[in-house]
Amino acid sequence: MMGNFGNKRKPISEQVYADSEVWQCSTCAVWSRDEFIYIENPACPMCRGDMERVTKSIRIE
Repeated sequence: MMGNFGNKRKPISEQVYADSEVWQCSTCAVWSRDEFIYIENPACPMCRGDMERVTKSIRIE
């Protein structure tokens, strides 16, 4: 029988996802939640590309 050997990791739990409105860059992989964007037509902070509003499934824990 094998013991735990001092493994103090958290038990694996089921990940919970929810659909959320986000702004996603059309050029690169950057995205931001809608509640953190305060202007009508934001530009990507990394590449200055256009951002579009989409629904993304994000993990909430």
